[in-house]
Amino acid sequence: MRSIIRANPPARVAAAFLVGGLAVLVVHQPVVGLLHALGSTPITPYSPRATQPWGIPVFLSLSFWGGIWAIPIAWVLDRLPRGWVYWVGAVVLGALPPTLTTWFVIFPLKGLSPSNAAASVGAVNALTVNGIWGLAIAFAWSRIFAVSERSPGRTTAGRARTLQQEIRSWRGPLSAPAAATDRRRGSVGLSARNPVG
Repeated sequence: MRSIIRANPPARVAAAFLVGGLAVLVVHQPVVGLLHALGSTPITPYSPRATQPWGIPVFLSLSFWGGIWAIPIAWVLDRLPRGWVYWVGAVVLGALPPTLTTWFVIFPLKGLSPSNAAASVGAVNALTVNGIWGLAIAFAWSRIFAVSERSPGRTTAGRARTLQQEIRSWRGPLSAPAAATDRRRGSVGLSARNPVG
């Protein structure tokens, strides 16, 4: 399955969409619920309130757009070096582009002021929740593509083991004739030293 996703760009897009959408349901919304329980935001998780104009529940709409956003995020993550840059990049990619787009593009289109929306949800809350969501995407994405190319030590060791196995497989068939030849040579030498009759 991993090889199919790696080799097939449409499969990578579909995988990124799925990861982003599931990350909303599994990570994003529970964090919203935690902040709501702490009294940090009036927003509740898994809101069934219908969105306009299609009447889709809010949490499903968030999951869909989370999948859409995950596609470019995964594309950038593929090009970041592994290590702290990868994880910091994931937080930044999750926190800033979706949040700023919502505040300065989506809300004005709906007739809402970015300042009012940020005040109601909480600017820090929005950045925190989306940043953790981006981290969840990065973690899932790294697990999907947890291949040897990110572990050069394991790759070298694995190749060394493979090479040793290949050498053994070559030695196996050749060792018996070689031993037989050695035995014949030994017997010839003995017969020369100890001629019969």
